[in-house]
Amino acid sequence: MYTTNINILKILYQTEISKNNLALNLNLTNGCLMKAIKQINIYLEDFKINSRIFINDDMISLELSKKEWKLIFYNLNELSNQDKFDYLYIKFIYFGFINLEKEKEILNISRSSISRYFFNIKKLLDTNNSKIIYNNGKGSKIISLSEYNKNLFVIKVMKLFLHEEILIKSQKDLLNSLKTFETKIRFSTLLAIHNSLKLPTTIYLLCFLCSVEIYTKKFGTFHNTKFKESTSIDIKTIKKTIDVLGYDFSSIYKKELYNFIADIASNKHYYIENILILSKKIIKDLLKEFSLTQDLSPILLQRIYIGIFKKENNILKIRNVYFHGYDKLIFNKLDKILKKHKIELYMCDKHIITTDIKKEYLKIKILEIKKILIILNDTCTLKQINLKSELVHIYPHIHFDIEYNFFNNKTSKRKNYDFCINDSRLTLCKGNLIDRIRQQIERKIIKNIMDKNSN
Repeated sequence: MYTTNINILKILYQTEISKNNLALNLNLTNGCLMKAIKQINIYLEDFKINSRIFINDDMISLELSKKEWKLIFYNLNELSNQDKFDYLYIKFIYFGFINLEKEKEILNISRSSISRYFFNIKKLLDTNNSKIIYNNGKGSKIISLSEYNKNLFVIKVMKLFLHEEILIKSQKDLLNSLKTFETKIRFSTLLAIHNSLKLPTTIYLLCFLCSVEIYTKKFGTFHNTKFKESTSIDIKTIKKTIDVLGYDFSSIYKKELYNFIADIASNKHYYIENILILSKKIIKDLLKEFSLTQDLSPILLQRIYIGIFKKENNILKIRNVYFHGYDKLIFNKLDKILKKHKIELYMCDKHIITTDIKKEYLKIKILEIKKILIILNDTCTLKQINLKSELVHIYPHIHFDIEYNFFNNKTSKRKNYDFCINDSRLTLCKGNLIDRIRQQIERKIIKNIMDKNSN
């Protein structure tokens, strides 16, 4: 099965998704996408699975039971190109030795293909000051390993944890050979530590900490961590919590967790320096472009950092997204800044960042509004009183006037208001009246400010 087909299956396992969204995330033309879907359906038929990829109103979905999904991924006899590279890299780094003749049988690929993958691994090791030797007829052996290549090992193992539910047999066997713990149990313990310390966490962070445990078992101390006494939580409390809840952790892993948890408590857990620097540059441009304060920086840093990390490492954690018409104004400016820094993100990550900017944008700009005129079709006086009461509750600082379209409101009169919301021209199916008004206010704020910024 081709790499594209495998990636489509990974995405459809997580979500139904629009054709356009799927094509953009995988950088496919519509023709290539439809060809891949046809091939996957043939594959499903060969497995005697009744369901097929279904396209309805531009939405693509594949409805399978958990057992059927597990059957498909476990029995795939081929990994994607990136997964093959990662598999060989992880195995070589951890065990320090690899026999390509044996591995080509496991991966079900030709001698020339595995040689090509390993050539790229060797090039990566050489470039970063790691050294290997080849024993004729036996295999390749690592003589020395740079910190860069050790860190990259952590990232690639982290990807296995992130996709553990849908790992192919060779990947699952590899992960099981690295870890001495049950992933769900380890997740539960790490989550309990975070909850006890009242710290937020993400699936990416949990997977990373599991990868660090494997690292410490093989290589010892994780070199990036430096003990910090200054943290928002007393270090003694952190140590006690980890020692009690992680009683079965190795001593060296506990020490690593002390440092990482202290970093998390101080919001300084972004350990990939080049992504951190790039994220801060993008944030600086975004704050300037949208006239926002530094208050939004911490959440933008997390969103952008994770977004870049996912894209650079081919982590297909994706959800389908929709952009409303006026959201695209923000999205387009975000996209322009990302392109300036030569960064591409998955659509769902762009959507999350767009939503964060929009919320902050509205929170600031809505306070500048003093008067709004609302024009309705309905002439019910009781409805007018109730509507005004609800609007004052939502926007206590805004003065609302409500009139009806039969008064034929003059343009000159509307100049006395910051905005005029004409609900009489909207269809009733677009939510209830309050929702329609709220959406119109948000749209006008965004469009008004974007127009000013464009001038």
